[in-house]
Amino acid sequence: MSDERAAVLIDNYYLKKEVLDKKNNGFKLDYKAFSDLLCKKANANHFRTYVYDCEFKSNELLLKILESLPNFEIQKGTKQKLGQHYVQKQVDIMLAVQMIQLNKINVQNIIVVSGDADFIPAVKYVKESGSRVYVWSAPKDYKGELARSSDVPNPIDDSVLIPWTRSINSKTFDKRY
Repeated sequence: MSDERAAVLIDNYYLKKEVLDKKNNGFKLDYKAFSDLLCKKANANHFRTYVYDCEFKSNELLLKILESLPNFEIQKGTKQKLGQHYVQKQVDIMLAVQMIQLNKINVQNIIVVSGDADFIPAVKYVKESGSRVYVWSAPKDYKGELARSSDVPNPIDDSVLIPWTRSINSKTFDKRY
């Protein structure tokens, strides 16, 4: 492994909707092992993982568990009610700004888990500023605009989706993960 650092930026709504929900019912991802593996594939040391999402009742426990992990940060957007549903706001902008900030502190490898073409300007900026950008996206987006704008596009498939095998008590959970 090189001395280079890698940061993993996960658009959690995208990951859940486009990848995890399409797997076997009830599939739970081991986010730590997933992040470590993506960094290993970039031949870099895992600096930090940032998970971008809004807090809903359905993901409250997951976000709490993730923020207890070493080198994990949860970046929470806001919710806006549209009709009878809520949509997340600010998440994409926070992720794009973080990419630029990481580049400025010399994180050489930026790993983005998303398929959202809105990130293309940030990807281009970070690449031109010297960081390598890896995009991991759903198989249907693997050759999409965002993936093509990156240095290294990758499909999120079973080879990187590591199931969560630890048991979690909803009131208290192992902070060591």
